[in-house]
Formats: sequence, C-alpha cells, structure tokens
Amino acid sequence: MVGYSGTWSGGIGPPSRVVWAAKGSSVVLPCRLGQQGADAAGDDWLNVTWQRNNDTIESDRRHLLTKQRHLNITKVVHRRGRVTDEGEYRCLIYIPKGIVTSPPTNLYTATLSKNVVVSPTNVSVVEGESVRLTCQIDSHPPANLTWVRDQQSLPQDDRYTNPISGVLQINQVQQADSGSYKCLAENLLAVKKSRRSDGVILRVLPRGEGENYKSPSFLSPKDLVRVIQGQDVTIECAASGWPIPSISWQRKLNVSQSNVWEAVVAGVSAGITTIAPGRLYFTNAEPNSHAGTYRCTATNTNPNNQQMITVSQDIPLDVLTPPVITDPPNNTLTVTAKTARLNCSASGHPPPHVTWYIRGKPVPIKGRILQHASNQLVFTNSITSDTGLYQCLAINDAGYASSWAHMFVNSSKNQPDPPQNLQYVLLSPSSVLLSWDPVNPASGEVLKAYSIHYNEIHSGAMDQHAVSQNTSHLLERLKPDTNYTARVRAYSNHASEPSESLYFRTREDVPSGAPSLQLTATSPTSLLVMWNKLPQEEAGGKIIGYKIYWRKRKETYYYNLHEVGEDVFKYEIEGLHPGKKYEVRVLAGTSVGYPNPIDENNWPYVAQKLPDRIETNTPAAPIITIKLLNETDNNATKNLAVKV
Repeated sequence: MVGYSGTWSGGIGPPSRVVWAAKGSSVVLPCRLGQQGADAAGDDWLNVTWQRNNDTIESDRRHLLTKQRHLNITKVVHRRGRVTDEGEYRCLIYIPKGIVTSPPTNLYTATLSKNVVVSPTNVSVVEGESVRLTCQIDSHPPANLTWVRDQQSLPQDDRYTNPISGVLQINQVQQADSGSYKCLAENLLAVKKSRRSDGVILRVLPRGEGENYKSPSFLSPKDLVRVIQGQDVTIECAASGWPIPSISWQRKLNVSQSNVWEAVVAGVSAGITTIAPGRLYFTNAEPNSHAGTYRCTATNTNPNNQQMITVSQDIPLDVLTPPVITDPPNNTLTVTAKTARLNCSASGHPPPHVTWYIRGKPVPIKGRILQHASNQLVFTNSITSDTGLYQCLAINDAGYASSWAHMFVNSSKNQPDPPQNLQYVLLSPSSVLLSWDPVNPASGEVLKAYSIHYNEIHSGAMDQHAVSQNTSHLLERLKPDTNYTARVRAYSNHASEPSESLYFRTREDVPSGAPSLQLTATSPTSLLVMWNKLPQEEAGGKIIGYKIYWRKRKETYYYNLHEVGEDVFKYEIEGLHPGKKYEVRVLAGTSVGYPNPIDENNWPYVAQKLPDRIETNTPAAPIITIKLLNETDNNATKNLAVKV
C-alpha cells in the first residue's frame, strides 16, 4: 500500500531531556528527532509547531520560532502558583502523511537551596590514617562543589583527592592537614549563585605508643552506581586502618554464567583503570563488559600477632542502555469494523516506557483502542476516523527511540448509514433500555444485525459489546450512579460507521458495602466510633448520611441507633455499661435509602469490650435500651420500645 513510515533514536541520557534556565534569561529549545541531523530541519518538514504540557504554544513576544524551527523563549518566567514557563515541551513536525512528535524536553528554572550539608560535622583521625568528607546541597542543575581549608585553596598534594563530586578524601593524614574545612556550592544559573557550608574541624591526633594496629574499615558507602552506556564512571572504595590497608577488586558480571568471582586487574580488564587506591575508572561503559557487582576487599596485618584481617563490600554497577525499536509498526490497510494492530516492541535497560501518538497527541487508550503489554496498539471495531500516522515513542533513563507508520481504514460505498436517534430509558440502577431508528440498507443489501458498544466514561477499560436483531437492546449489570457512553453500528454485508455517542448516567442505588470502622474505648462508659468514607464503587450514589447501630453482645433483638450527616466520620457512644462487650456497625445511605439492617450476614457488627469501672462514690447512671420495631425511610417514622 502507499504509506509513510520512519524511525529515529537518540542515545543521549536524561540531561538532554532536561534544560535548566535562569529566571529572566532567554533559552532556546531545539527541535530534534534524533542525533542524526539533530539541528537541521528535514527536507520533508512542511511545518513545525510547539506544545507545552500538550497545549499548543502561540507565537508572541516571548515565544519565537527560529529559522531552524527551534523555540526561543526570550524571557523565562516562573512565579509559583501563577505564570510559569516550566513544563514538558515537544515540537510537532508536519510531514506529508501526518505529524511526528519529538521526544519531550523538560524546562526548569535553576534553584540553589540555602543549606549545604556536610558530613561528618567534626572529626578526629589518627596520624597516618585516612578521612573522608562529604558535601551535599539541593541544586538544579547540580552545583559545582569545591572544598577549602582555613579559607584557602587545598594544597596541591596527591593525598587530597575528589573521587566523586562533593567528596574530599585525604589519605595518610598529617598534622599539617588539621584545620577548618568548608564546602563551596556554586550554581551560576540560580538567583543566589553560591552557598558556603559551616566549617568541619579536622583534628589530627598523634599515634601513641601501643597504637600500632587498627583493623580496616570502609569510609565510603556501597551504593548502587549507575552509568549510561558509552559514558565514563568511577567506583569508589575508601578504607581506613593501620597499617594502611591494601585494596583489591573482584567482580561478577551480570552476563556471566558462573558464580565465581574474577579478579579485576587494571590494564587487563578491558576499559578499567585504577587511578588511585580504592578507585576504579571505567571508560566507555558497556553492559556486557562492565555491568555487574564489584567486590572491594581491604586487608592489613596485625603486627602484634601477624594475623591478616580482611573486610569486603559489594558495589553494584548498572549500565543503562537506550531504547531500540526491535519490531516497528508497518503501514497498514484495513476495513471498517475489523481489528487492526500496530507493533512497537522496544528493548533497553531499564525497560522503556512506550507512548503512542497521533496528530501530535497521545492516543487515548480506552474503549476500542488497547495497548498490550508488548506495546502493540490494537484497534477493535475500527472506524474510518482511525486513519492516520501513528507514532510510538520509547523513553527510558538512557535515551529514546521512535518509529511511525500510516494506517488507512477503508470504507465501502455499500455500507449502511449509521443508526440515528439513539435514546435511552433508565429502568433500574443496573439496567438501561437503548433504542434507535431502523436503518435502511443500500440497494441490493440486507440488514443483518446491530452491534451495541458501551463503556464507562473515563474508565480506560475495553468496550463491552452486544448484538441485537431489533432496534432496541436492554443493557444489564451496569454500575449504579455511573456515567456511560454507548454507540450502535448497523451491519449488512458491510459495517456502518458508529452512531453518534449517547451519554447517560444510571440511577442511584443503596450502597453495596459498609464503611470500615475503628472502635476505641474512651472511658468505661464511652466508645468512640470512627469510620472511613465509603469507596465510590460501593457507594451506589451520593452518600447523604450514616447510621450508627450499637447493642450489647448477644442482645440480638435490641439495638440503638443514631444518624449523622454525610460529612461526619466519627461518633462517641456514651452511657454504656462498664466491662461489657458491645457490637457496633455503621451503614451509609443515599437518596434511595439505606441497606436493610436486618441482614446481618452482609452488614456484620464489630465487637469491643469496655474497661471495668474505676470505683467511685458516684452511682452509675441507669442504662436505657431501645428496641427498634419499625423504621420507615420515607417519612422517618420510628416506633420504639423502651426497656429500663
């Protein structure tokens, strides 16, 4: 068939999908489909528009389109709770057969929090050992973190290292290393561009006599390390002790079929370099060559007994891979009322999230249109308006990939007209009668049946179907007080287009469930009853009130009753007998009424024993038990028998 399909991908990680801007400055968001020719408009690009949070951006003084179709925001605005340019941006590229969307770019305004957190706050270390200081701050984009000592730059000494951002490690500390260390955080895009931490006082203690041994211990955490395929990364393993521990590495790759740990040797293990004791540097990280668990082992020997002491910790390295479309959609030709499918299988780590688009908008996944676990897009009972260019966009933390194809839904000149004048009659909370005018088939055709397609509005579930030989159909087993939509198609040798959608709301019903409740004895004669709001699927309609029932245990023929409004969710029962066990239940009601209280199987009580009375000179108040003989919901008439 004549169609139009294509694909693109990008292995650029999350930074490429996040743009930081200073408030009041200008920023340019590039319109790109992939890494190839990213900044140049394609020859078949007919037009480009931009969207923010799926809403079209109109050109104005602050939003300009460059010659390369990029979006130039001349002055970034961000007022909390008011006007803001922050959000998700996509450019829509108009090509001959439809619209293709770029991957989303998220725009944020730069921020730098007030507090610089350093750890530890103060530290003492024995001469010759190692110390590790950390610095953190909430900054977007990440701040540049540097350390100073006594208001001066750190000395040019190989003992001072920064294995990762914000970390200062000093090996073989000396008396000259004592001082006040501060961390400086700098974010040039933020309104307040720099912050300074409080001082960390480092005291270096002389090694005393008899202090000739300290067992090895780790200073650095064993947190998961993540890197995007093709990028460089460092794994840190800092250890302290005396004598200075030696560090060795082993690993177990994810792709390995063996449970045996292999030694990591710099220059021998591909792409791995030891740049300092306790640090592995990976260049061009690959999932098959590098992803796995790395075991760091620190060892020293006690000179007093020549005993070798060893400690180990495992550090996982996760190599993320960008999505790849392994089974792209193909141009598809189908006819009305048939089932059509568009494939989009994608690989990547972590597994990518796949979204389908048509005309630049996400495809509504509900009713006739489903997205399977394989990300295949399925159209049941297809209609001509399903025709269009469909694009699947796969995104994960490592990158993105996309593919698109055209689907054409053909119709027949002999197909019947869609049914007209669709109407409904509400018969009960769970049943509705649909009716419509008869359809006259095309010349030479015989009308065979009608199909009815209905669903809850906003449910996202698949359409339910029914078939009728007549011009009416009874829908049953519907949910009470629920919005539905229904359509009807006529069938001869061909299927008609669907009728216009009919919307209706079923009647209210009494609730099908009871609120869950909690009982708390607040005194020997009082019981606090609290309950939760009834879930919508059990409410049967708008709740107008609650009835609280209580009785002594085993007094099944007597109960007490109190009614409260719809916004009340607790009630304290007073005047009860100390030390007795009481049973309580709460029923919710709608305008139709309350559930039948006689049915204790469906509406059980919850029991709670009261504490015994504390002896006082005040006699207990008399207890009155009320037996409800008759209750009429319509006029709230109650006949009560009183037992004292």
